[in-house]
Amino acid sequence: MEFPLSPETYSSIRSLYKETKDKRTANYLNIILLKHKEYSQVEIADILNLDENTICTWVEKFRNSVDLVCYLEQNFKPYVGKLSYIELGRLVNLVKTTHFCEVKPIIAHIEQNHSFTYSVSGLTKLLKRVGFSYKSFVNLPAKLDTEKQATFVAEYQKIEQNLTPKCAILFMDAVHPQHNTHTANAWLIKGEPTYLRSNTGRNRLNINGLYNPKTQEVITTFHNTINAQATIETLNKLLLCYPTHENLYIIADNARYYTSKIVKAYLAENPIIKFIHLPPYSPNLNLIERLWKFTRKNIINLNYCEKFETFTSNIKNFFENIKDYKLDLKQFIGEKFHLFNLT
Repeated sequence: MEFPLSPETYSSIRSLYKETKDKRTANYLNIILLKHKEYSQVEIADILNLDENTICTWVEKFRNSVDLVCYLEQNFKPYVGKLSYIELGRLVNLVKTTHFCEVKPIIAHIEQNHSFTYSVSGLTKLLKRVGFSYKSFVNLPAKLDTEKQATFVAEYQKIEQNLTPKCAILFMDAVHPQHNTHTANAWLIKGEPTYLRSNTGRNRLNINGLYNPKTQEVITTFHNTINAQATIETLNKLLLCYPTHENLYIIADNARYYTSKIVKAYLAENPIIKFIHLPPYSPNLNLIERLWKFTRKNIINLNYCEKFETFTSNIKNFFENIKDYKLDLKQFIGEKFHLFNLT
């Protein structure tokens, strides 16, 4: 391979340089890009904080290579531990398919099959080095339909692209926060137990809400129970908040209080409101779910309220002053849907 680079080769190397996360590989690609731009080897060494001999070696290797794969092929193997590369590959496949909850069974497997002994900390480091981390599974509804979810997102994007100043999209859902605290991670003094008071009652609020991801506007109504009448009350409040709009698209799940005959009759009388129902088992597509999570995280989880009245007041005060959280909501909620790849 020769200098100057062809436009195709330059574009290919530049794209690979931007995508690679390995610093060593990025440096080797950058050497070629800088050489192509006619920087001297002294200048390249200074820019990349490498010695000139390294620059000379890799420039010469590039000239003698038939392609990028050959150029990036390295003549050393990093230390990976007691296991050979083949043995390590088999171990990686085993851990991928078995889902061990602790490392001791893996240590026992290695001892039995390879006669090597690892400590718990040693094997933990090895697993991290080959790409594993200790984390929780993500629960998914068994009946989740990924194709229907993808279709919904495509349809949503079409509506979004054709929005006018007289149109708005809002996400609707009900939530039932219980009068109690919930434990959550926090920065606490090491070695000292930290306690959080909790309540034994089961009092809860019933909130119907609407969330606009473009403006961070939130509309809420509080009810004794969430039913068709409560839904209509929330929609009436929506119309008061958007008096000049021509189309209001409401993204909601298929709860009975959103699909009842009473609500359908109300919608027929108010054609400005257009309900778009999510595919079944798709809370990941309802952005207002993230608003409820934000509320629990900032208002409910670690805030002990002895009286239900105080608990209620805190939540109502939060929603009455929701504009104060506008930037936080935009960052926390976003507008990107979380789709699952189950293949």
